[in-house]
Amino acid sequence: VVITCKYLAGIPFPDITWMFLGLDGRNKSLSGKQGFDENVLRLPITKERAGAYLCSGANQFGSHTASATLTVEFPPERTTVIFFPDSSPLRVLDVTVSCVTQSVPVPNITFYKNGVKLFFLYNLTSSSPTDHKASIVLVDFSVGEGRVGVSCKAINDPGEDTSNETILLIVVPPDPPNIQPSSVFTDELCWKTIFDGNSALQQFNLTCSSVATDFCTGETYETNDIIAFPVTGMNAPRPPDWS
Repeated sequence: VVITCKYLAGIPFPDITWMFLGLDGRNKSLSGKQGFDENVLRLPITKERAGAYLCSGANQFGSHTASATLTVEFPPERTTVIFFPDSSPLRVLDVTVSCVTQSVPVPNITFYKNGVKLFFLYNLTSSSPTDHKASIVLVDFSVGEGRVGVSCKAINDPGEDTSNETILLIVVPPDPPNIQPSSVFTDELCWKTIFDGNSALQQFNLTCSSVATDFCTGETYETNDIIAFPVTGMNAPRPPDWS
């Protein structure tokens, strides 16, 4: 590509300087080829050359600056799937999946779940003219979906790029929780003597444990109940006479 800085007036002829403002925010001074009334830049066309070019002409009486913007289109590249939360396995029902890519112009994004195209509207943001991110929320995972493969494809006029498939490990709690109670009697027999003055009443207590297990988390919950059975037909001894 050829970029020309041409001056129409100025005596004496101005000195020409070039400045390049890249899309990454960095500035760089350039040197052009001086002609009779112009200064010319000849550059290879690469995406790194995209940005703003400033030409300044100055003599002892003043200066003037002009600028031009060079746009270089290129196909999507470095396309990658990321997700939030980014822990594995995921113990949530909703997962935000994002497709990040670099391209000019902005690409169209398609998401795939286990190789099947998803017809979702996505939220697109661009942190720079070349860096883009499209995001969707995957919801309603079933209990059987413990392993989900997600990928995306970015397409614009110059070309396309497809990400590798990212595997999400999903732990989905059942709804409602699958808690199955069971009753277990312990073999512990507790004898208790109750004195009521001149007589004694004996009873034995049978402990009943109610056990509930959450098969999603493996956690066990236990409650204990004591069932009292009075013993009848027995002659209970009198309390000792301490007098």
